[in-house]
Amino acid sequence: MVTWPWLVPGPLVVDEIDGLSALIEALSAHGAMVVLDEVTVAGVPCDPFALCAGLSASAPVPLGVLARVDGRRLPTVLGRELIALDHVSEGRCGVVLVGEQPALAECERILSAMCHDGAVEGSASSAMPAPFHFENRPGPTRQGGPPVVVVDQKVGRASHGGAEVGVLEPPDGWWDERAMLAAPSGLVVRQGALGPSPSRWRP
Repeated sequence: MVTWPWLVPGPLVVDEIDGLSALIEALSAHGAMVVLDEVTVAGVPCDPFALCAGLSASAPVPLGVLARVDGRRLPTVLGRELIALDHVSEGRCGVVLVGEQPALAECERILSAMCHDGAVEGSASSAMPAPFHFENRPGPTRQGGPPVVVVDQKVGRASHGGAEVGVLEPPDGWWDERAMLAAPSGLVVRQGALGPSPSRWRP
């Protein structure tokens, strides 16, 4: 069962890793999961999967990753990184996939197949450059794997397991308690954080 809301601050710039930990600590009072996008620490771009893996043991809430389905990472690579994070965090993680159809649907299908027993296969598509066929090992910590929320940028809708998920983008103070009460069953997103060129934010 997925607990909401998930807080999505978007790209972040922090002076040191302790600053990021402090931000996660502050947000933990308002959300069930903090979802990290691109993060720059002391001027160095850091991979959100690696950051979540490193911070998962000390974070007061589960940590998730926002992954853009834009060709920078193949769905099979995303799946392996998500499963690795799932093991490191002992099942306390999730992912938000952001993109457009049909690549978004194919990425979701591949991640789902990787989190279940059996073959993972498909043809070349807008998400994958060539046909593929393999059995994913190891699998996630539990059958079905971490929760995956899919956000279709073109239509502005989010879903989890086929069910619609609410998305709230409050104009000011996106972690404000009033925003949390307004979005008890979805994502609370800093304005612009899901866009193709989201604004950066220095906490």
